[in-house]
Parts: sequence; C-alpha cells; structure tokens
Amino acid sequence: MFGKKHIIYNGVRMIEGWPAKIEEAQTMKTYVIAAQEYQRLRYGEEEDDWGANRQPCHDCGVLKG
Repeated sequence: MFGKKHIIYNGVRMIEGWPAKIEEAQTMKTYVIAAQEYQRLRYGEEEDDWGANRQPCHDCGVLKG
C-alpha cells in the first residue's frame, strides 16, 4: 500500500476513501447472488461472536448495528 494515505476509522487503520465506500454500502439492504436475494446482516447480528460488543469490525471498522 505504498503511496496510499491511511486514516483511522472507528479505531481501524485503512486507506483514505474507504469509509465513504463502507457508508455507501451500508445503505444497501439486500444482495443478489446467483439470482437469489439475501438480507444483509448488521455487524453484531451474526451467529458467531465477532466481538461486536467489544470493538469495531477488525476488517472494515464498522460499529455494532
């Protein structure tokens, strides 16, 4: 990632510009995969414990909910 400016978003280091892309993606309520529509899960609604009660997502920095 040389030459790319990094920022901190909800405590997670990422490339500048990604927070806007993340926030835009959060407006999408469903995804279509192979002609099948799926509801998106909010961070913290997963069956497995990804730590949403303790920290932002370690991949993208979103907060629970």
